[in-house]
Order: sequence, then structure tokens, then C-alpha cells
Amino acid sequence: MSRSTNTRFAVAVHVLTYLAGLDDRAAGSEELARSANVNPVYIRQVMGPLRGAGLVRSKPGVHGGWALALLPTTSPSTGSGPCCRATIRSSACTVPTRAAPPDGPCSAR
Repeated sequence: MSRSTNTRFAVAVHVLTYLAGLDDRAAGSEELARSANVNPVYIRQVMGPLRGAGLVRSKPGVHGGWALALLPTTSPSTGSGPCCRATIRSSACTVPTRAAPPDGPCSAR
């Protein structure tokens, strides 16, 4: 089941806010999924582009998980742009919208 860009953005913002409240502790996909009331697989789909944008980092292993790559007080000069672009890029080409015809080229790639 594909979710809309709006859902991905809402989950991304929720997860980033949740991680900001954890100090230096990493949170696993299961913990984040419980917090956002979604499946852990969906969390990983949302977090991949956020990691690619440099907003979060992942740590493998038993005590691993997801953590913010930047301190919450550190804001990049681009504001929320990386979050928006990462979230939209991950789903814009798979979810039809009114702005782009379904058979047209995807400008988000």
C-alpha cells in the first residue's frame, strides 16, 4: 500500500521531533513506529531519504537505531528544505498527483 506524500511528510516531521527529544539516545524502527502508529517497515522507508539528506543517521546492531545527525538547536541554512525534498522525492514518483500527469516524467528525481 502506497501512502501519500502528505502522510510521509507528517510521519517524517513526527519522527524528527521525537528524535529531538531523546538527547543522544538512538531509537529503533519499532519504537518510532509505535510512536507514529505506523508499521516499522514504513518508518524505514521514510527514514532512508532523511538519512540521504543528512538529517538522521542510522546505527546498526542490537543497540542501534535512528538518531538526529544535527543537534536540534543547529538549523541548516536551508531550513526545512532537506526534510521536504527528501520526503517528497521518496514518494512523488510513485503517487499520482494533480500537478503531474501519471504518464509524464517525474521532476522530483
